[in-house]
Amino acid sequence: MEYNVRAVERALSILKCFNSNRKEISLLEISEIMSLNKSTVYRLLVNLKNAGFVDTTIDGKYIIGNEIVRLANIRQNDDFLIKGSYSIMESLAQLSGETIILVKYDNCRVICLDKIESTNALKITSEIGVNLPMMKGATGKSIAAFLTDAELEKCVNFQQREFKEQYYLPKLKNDFKQIRKNGYALTTSEIDDGVTAFAVPILGHDGHVLGSISIAGPDFRFNEKIINSFKHKAIEEIGNLSKKMGYSLNSFNPPSYN
Repeated sequence: MEYNVRAVERALSILKCFNSNRKEISLLEISEIMSLNKSTVYRLLVNLKNAGFVDTTIDGKYIIGNEIVRLANIRQNDDFLIKGSYSIMESLAQLSGETIILVKYDNCRVICLDKIESTNALKITSEIGVNLPMMKGATGKSIAAFLTDAELEKCVNFQQREFKEQYYLPKLKNDFKQIRKNGYALTTSEIDDGVTAFAVPILGHDGHVLGSISIAGPDFRFNEKIINSFKHKAIEEIGNLSKKMGYSLNSFNPPSYN
């Protein structure tokens, strides 16, 4: 079954007219490139401009709009986070022998960006792109602990709908205070029975939480002794990553319930 919409296809084709050698294009040029009459192209451009995907210069030529820049920055930020995290993930994988997971925070969602799986036969796995719980398990809780009051309440409501569970906010806030004090989250059997997870948040400008790096393994193997052997190194290295992402201790304002 085909779902082609001609107007959408044409609008996207207009955006493809832009490149590094053709940053400003006139209506006539777009019309000639696409072999369409100017009135049709103009109507498409009006809609693209209204949505922020194109803009106009003083002399009336068309340029890429701010919405394109915003979307490109999302991808760029993800790529930067993945590249900046990978050497840390490799180091932690060697030290712990367990699965390492990188996630990002995105509007009340915790999305898996990258992973290094344990080489052990019995291991924890995660799929890239999957939406993970935020209010249970070290991975999500290490992020939720650094949200503002308003953002936290919004995310609790969203997560309850998303995962069809009820969360007791006062209990969560007590957990989050301890996570901020420690600099990491540590949980056992909160999502899956017999699974222990350790996670450190990645912070950016003004202390905004960007994501976290977590280590997860079966609790009989991934125990306190193993965690203590790399805990301080993990906090230090991920803290250095946060600084690269723009984090400064002087600009961090902890949640008001601290």
